Amino acid sequence: MLRARDILIARHDWTALASLEHLIAGVYYSNNDFYNALSHNELAIKYARQSRQRQVLADAYETAAKVYNQLYDFEKAFDYYRNYLTELDTIRLQEQVRQQQIDQQRSLLAAAEGQIKYLYAQQSVKDLAYEQSQLERERLELANKNLALEAQRKKDEVLLLQTQNEVDQAKLREKTLQALQAEQELRLAAQRLDAARQNNLIADLRRQEEIDRTRRQADSTSRAQEFERIRREKEYQQQQDSSFRQFAYGMGSLLFVILALLGIGWLFARRANSRLNLKNKQIQAQNEEIEAERSKSDQLLLNILPEEIARELKAHGYATPRHYESATVLFTDFINFTRLSEMLAPEEIIDELDECFLAFDEICDQHGLEKIKTIGDAFMCAGGLPVPNDTHAADAVRAALEMTAWLDRRNRSNPKAIFREMRIGIHTGPVVAGVIGKNKFAYDIWGDAVNLAARLEELGETGRVNISGSTAEAVKHLYKIVYRGKKDVHNKGPVDMYFIEGEL
Repeated sequence: MLRARDILIARHDWTALASLEHLIAGVYYSNNDFYNALSHNELAIKYARQSRQRQVLADAYETAAKVYNQLYDFEKAFDYYRNYLTELDTIRLQEQVRQQQIDQQRSLLAAAEGQIKYLYAQQSVKDLAYEQSQLERERLELANKNLALEAQRKKDEVLLLQTQNEVDQAKLREKTLQALQAEQELRLAAQRLDAARQNNLIADLRRQEEIDRTRRQADSTSRAQEFERIRREKEYQQQQDSSFRQFAYGMGSLLFVILALLGIGWLFARRANSRLNLKNKQIQAQNEEIEAERSKSDQLLLNILPEEIARELKAHGYATPRHYESATVLFTDFINFTRLSEMLAPEEIIDELDECFLAFDEICDQHGLEKIKTIGDAFMCAGGLPVPNDTHAADAVRAALEMTAWLDRRNRSNPKAIFREMRIGIHTGPVVAGVIGKNKFAYDIWGDAVNLAARLEELGETGRVNISGSTAEAVKHLYKIVYRGKKDVHNKGPVDMYFIEGEL
């Protein structure tokens, strides 16, 4: 030790010298060489003060108190022992301060992590609100389109009625015209008949006059009589021909006018029918478009709400909240989401969550569970609602095991997967379910069962399904269950918890 002491003095290593001088003093003290022990211990005190080694200084004070006690110098022994206790108190105080600083740093770190989680949750809420506002805007646009299409359909119906009225009026005018034409033809025929009768009467009078003249002119030669007869016959024939030509010309003109009117009426009727067919096709196309938009709106509503709730909302304009005596709530949560999300771009986070949650949605559909919502990286679904059933606890456990198996298969097939570990918690109990919001609908559930299911997920383990006592009682005949004991739950106290080990 003395040779080591010379080496350390040459190196001016006062920190190591303090410990070495104290060790040398201890050797001398154990051999009852108190004066050498005291001299080396004083050097240890000196070097410990220079290097600010409080623990070595406290040990040296204690050794000095022991040496002076052996030398019967109790006053110095008391002073050194008091210094020893003072140094111990200082060391303990420093340790306490250091521990308080560490605890403070831990609390600050926990508060910062909680703030980050809160900010991520707040951002998720904002994103959800934005998506809901987009859906509401699309719904309003769709409603406006439906109203516009309905107004256009009404307008087209009015135009169709007006067109039909015009067609009916045109047909009425055509029939009226035909009746007038028939009446005119009858009048013309009567006039022609009267004219023919008058002509025949005149001709008879003329013939009678000629006969009388012939009788008076008995002395005229037969040749003159024959000539006169031929001349009268020719005149009569000319009159008959003239009357026939006038009658033929009149009938031809009348027939031409009738044909022209019929052609014009047919043309107007054809145009009206063409416009009517075009309007009918437009109305049919608009009705098909309205039906397609209505189907799209119904599908969008089914994507937001359960089918029974959507049907009630469409029928009455509201959905009545319902109390369920027994339902099963399932929560999932990815491990180290906060830390992983700090290293990823927002697009990568969304892609990862989208792939996982899409698979969870399909699993919920397969086992009759109703997806309630997602909060950040947490996924929440429930069984036994909105239509109650007796198998909701078993359905939820089966879905949880399938979710865990799907994540394991994904990890094996995709080594670059980011969210690789997950906890699942399940609890069975009474809940209240309903639609909240006036313009932005959201189907949600409330109750102590929801809070306890979330706590079961938090107190679970990676890759295992943590269930409550009520859920275990409902599925113990189907699955192998391992009792974990009672775990303290915030605001609930000790709660029995179980792990699902597999099917029986």
